[in-house]
Amino acid sequence: MVVFFGPDGMKKVRRVRVVSKDGTKKDHERARVEAERSAHIQRVAVENGEWRDPKAALPARLSFRALVAHFLRSYNSRTGSMTYYTQRSALWLEHFGTKAADAVTPQDVDRFRKDRKAVVSPATVRQDLVALSTLFR
Repeated sequence: MVVFFGPDGMKKVRRVRVVSKDGTKKDHERARVEAERSAHIQRVAVENGEWRDPKAALPARLSFRALVAHFLRSYNSRTGSMTYYTQRSALWLEHFGTKAADAVTPQDVDRFRKDRKAVVSPATVRQDLVALSTLFR
C-alpha cells in the first residue's frame, strides 16, 4: 500500500498488488519494494507539481451514436450473429441519436417504448427494450 499526500494536502492511498497469491516471503518483499518505488514516484510528482489524481479526471462524454458503434463492434452475442442488434440499433439511433449516452433518461426510454407501441406488437416492444438494456449493460 502506498500512502502520500496530494498537492491539496489530502491523504492519498494506492494499493500495490502482491505478485502471487501463495504469499511467499520473496513475493512480499517484491511487493514492498514496488510499493516504496511507487510512493517515491508519487511524492516526486507532487513536489514537482506534476501529479494529477486519476479519480478526479472526468471522462469525455460519449455520444449515443458512438456507444452504439462501439457496442456493435465489441459485443459477442450467444448466436454469433449481430443482425438482431444491428436492426434494432437503427431504431435506437432514430430516437436517441443526437443525445449523449449518459443523458438518456428513463423518461426518454419510456417515450421510445410508447412510440414503438403505436407501431408494433407488445412482444416486439419488449424485444426492443431488452436489446436496449443489453446496450446499456
